[in-house]
Amino acid sequence: MLSSGWHAWAERRITLLTRVPSPGRVKTRLAATIGDAAAADAARAFLEDALGMAAEAAARVGGRLVVHTDPDDPGPTLARLIERRGAAHAPQGTGGLGARLRRALEAAPGAARVVLGSDAPDLPADHLVEALRRVEEVPVVLGPTTARDGGFHLLALAGGAPSAWLEGAIRWSTPHALDDTVAAARAAGLEVGRGPAWPDVDDQADLAALAARLAATPGGAPRTRAWLRDRRRDRGSARAHDREAHTGGAPGHDGDGELRIDRHAPKSW
Repeated sequence: MLSSGWHAWAERRITLLTRVPSPGRVKTRLAATIGDAAAADAARAFLEDALGMAAEAAARVGGRLVVHTDPDDPGPTLARLIERRGAAHAPQGTGGLGARLRRALEAAPGAARVVLGSDAPDLPADHLVEALRRVEEVPVVLGPTTARDGGFHLLALAGGAPSAWLEGAIRWSTPHALDDTVAAARAAGLEVGRGPAWPDVDDQADLAALAARLAATPGGAPRTRAWLRDRRRDRGSARAHDREAHTGGAPGHDGDGELRIDRHAPKSW
């Protein structure tokens, strides 16, 4: 058990930080290969699955789920989805990622808190539950992503543990983010534990790896599975039309010959 004044289980809070999915604002690295509209559809599916998983974890630990959005107004569709999951909404506010993380964590300073994004739609709820258990032993727990990415998919803090250090010298959105975060926490006098790694989805290679994982395992990430299935169907139809027409602008394509892959957005949006 902790001996530094942290009170990990006074309250449990799960915080999901996400951008409201809209073309051109989300999954920009993925959009470079599949287009803005399709990337926004993917982000919607990822968010639905992340929200469902986080709600499951919150129910298992008897905690509260809060969704912090950027922009601050989630819009009516996302607001309804958040409400259906029994979650609360809060704005992310301004500033860089460190400032937004700190603001979200300081909303419940006495709680055992875990914060995550919506870029890992097949992340198991067990990872959140285990992170909240681990902060009974160490004040900070990080769940790494992949070695290629160099980031982390979740961060947990024990109740009473400070978070101001997150606005220190951390090179966010770079391969140095995880190591910098560990160094900043230790510089603040906080011991850091690591949970199991899990990949997130930033680009086309990550998307292909996600599709392979889902094909190899049953259950989980239902909205993402549906989006991938619709995407495969659309691409197959477009190739068949191409063979028949031999011209751009055939059915299934935009007038400039670009494939339309956003016709089957997740149906609850």
